[in-house]
Amino acid sequence: MQQFASFYFPGTHGSWLVWFINQHANFSKEKLGFLQTYYNEGDTGHDYQERQVGHVVCNEYNNYTYYYKKDSNGNEIPITDFTCDASDWYYHFESFDKYMNSTYNNESLATKNAFKVLDHHFPVWNDPVYNGVDKNSNKPYEDDPNQKIHNQRKLLSQLLLESNAFGIIMPLVKDTFKQQLLDRFNVIRLDATYKELEITEEMIRNYPLPLIVKDKTGRIRKIYDIPNITFEKVASVPLLFVDIGKLINCDQEEYNKLLNFISEKEIPCWKDLINNTVMKVYEDNKLL
Repeated sequence: MQQFASFYFPGTHGSWLVWFINQHANFSKEKLGFLQTYYNEGDTGHDYQERQVGHVVCNEYNNYTYYYKKDSNGNEIPITDFTCDASDWYYHFESFDKYMNSTYNNESLATKNAFKVLDHHFPVWNDPVYNGVDKNSNKPYEDDPNQKIHNQRKLLSQLLLESNAFGIIMPLVKDTFKQQLLDRFNVIRLDATYKELEITEEMIRNYPLPLIVKDKTGRIRKIYDIPNITFEKVASVPLLFVDIGKLINCDQEEYNKLLNFISEKEIPCWKDLINNTVMKVYEDNKLL
């Protein structure tokens, strides 16, 4: 099965995009669920909870039934975000083979699959601490069980090698539909900052992945910042950056880029597929 890995930042419709890709003819068809994100009094926007409140049943791409749960007053709980559990690979807890066997053991006809890498949407997008010391506690990171330094080069190579990924697909927020995307993110992350939604394709391609050297005991000895060792070079697989604002506004050129990358034909009624799924988020949250 040809695999496509998805790295993405919260707020860029990464879950929906993976589901959309998996609806194409040769991909593993998956179910689409939706969540309500809610806050308790005093939450800062970083402490939030999500609960699964329903799912979407699709028939012939353009006929949809939404199954909602209801609140204590009998009102339907509105959609705030989508989820696609079948595409979630929690690489910290299971091998890729185990993920595939448990999720796709009945998908004998599928020859392609798109998946998300979790527990972090973009697992190598964290700068290591170069002096190895936490600035607040003054403790060495390798001695503090609450802190971690990831060897980003090794992690990225491991994820792509283990999954045998053909390419990486990443949604980005650009100019089209930008304000609506930001407004929606504020629904999901109360008082959120939009820093990650401003990240560009060039920043990702050129993102440095330093070399971390450890001694025989496993302690970090030195971190080498090598400018030409970048995300694009270490990944060494094709990269596709999707302008998510254009795609969810049914831009034909943007969709064609995706089709060429995954070598698939256009889905019948693909515009209905978009308008009847992802746009429900904006309609139900009164962002249109």
